[in-house]
Amino acid sequence: CLTDGAASHPGSRSFAGQDLAALRRRELVEAVEQLGGRGSDVSWIGAPDGRLAADDQIVGHVVDLAKANGAELVLAPSPLDPHCDHVAGAEIGRKVVLSSPGLRLAFYPVWSRWHGGGVARPPSGTRAVRLPRATFREQKLAAIAAHRSQQGQVVDDDPEGFEMPPGFARFFGESDEIYFLLSHGDWE
Repeated sequence: CLTDGAASHPGSRSFAGQDLAALRRRELVEAVEQLGGRGSDVSWIGAPDGRLAADDQIVGHVVDLAKANGAELVLAPSPLDPHCDHVAGAEIGRKVVLSSPGLRLAFYPVWSRWHGGGVARPPSGTRAVRLPRATFREQKLAAIAAHRSQQGQVVDDDPEGFEMPPGFARFFGESDEIYFLLSHGDWE
């Protein structure tokens, strides 16, 4: 995970800063376990939430992780998502792949798909790949449900804090996964 998630509820006293980051980390591990992974499968970079940058240190760390794990594919948020950390995450993915021959890059749209009524515009130079939900529906729903702090179920003392919009979790839980596979070197 690239960011620590600590800035979603800045007015919370019960889950301030690092307490919220620790909660988010536990939720991520639980989600990965729901999908059949292990907590040890999660790499936590923990850059400040809302201030992720595609700097050389983070890119190098992700390159090292990819090599150590024998990765062939890097998944990154869509560069068209209207969220600064998603845009930076896409740029990190691009830099990792450009510096690592043999790696491929695919983007997953989140906010661009949500705001697009379920349809996301593909980034330039990509082709869509669909993963049908039927094969993993229950695991996917359980993984999404693990992120309780983002669904208004944990932090209750910050009315201005982030909460998934109504229908968001259900939409992504019930929908096929869509990825945009990038041809090496292409970029919008």
